[in-house]
Amino acid sequence: MKNLNSTTGFNWVSTGNNKEGLGKVSVCGESFWLRKCEKQEDGSWVGIVDNTPLFTQKHGLSLNDTVVFKTNV
Repeated sequence: MKNLNSTTGFNWVSTGNNKEGLGKVSVCGESFWLRKCEKQEDGSWVGIVDNTPLFTQKHGLSLNDTVVFKTNV
């Protein structure tokens, strides 16, 4: 599981308030979707990268990677 808050180039994430569990993240100037976003007891969120990022060599994220992040940092 990769922590987005400590990932080089992490800019923002949006989870919204939806029943589908979707989120969107921006890392290294690239934005992509997350699925199955769930809020954890400690206030962090866990989600799964839902499309193939283009800049994997920069941020190290790939399709189906599980990520964790906090929105209030």
